[in-house]
Amino acid sequence: YLSEKTVKNHISRMLAKLGVQRRVQAAVLASHLEP
Repeated sequence: YLSEKTVKNHISRMLAKLGVQRRVQAAVLASHLEP
């Protein structure tokens, strides 16, 4: 079981590593990557 706080923490760390502030920005960034 993962608490909501744990999931939010993981998401915020991933966004910081990608240099974006929102999940939508991360999705746009990922869509520009080669498959």
